[in-house]
Amino acid sequence: AFTRGLAASVSDGSRSRWLVDDGGSPCPDCDDNALGGEVTKGDAFPTGDLMPPAHPGCRCLMVPVDT
Repeated sequence: AFTRGLAASVSDGSRSRWLVDDGGSPCPDCDDNALGGEVTKGDAFPTGDLMPPAHPGCRCLMVPVDT
């Protein structure tokens, strides 16, 4: 719910990053999304996810980037 609210509140054209919180259990998909860098609102991260959560139990966040 947090990420959906954030995505709805940022303006078109804004950029965000994937912030990994794996809770001690590695997740290669989330790591790939974080390593992919910034994406523009509406574009997918490298794994095809538009925003976290990427899987059940995912604790990652999407954070806006000031440009």
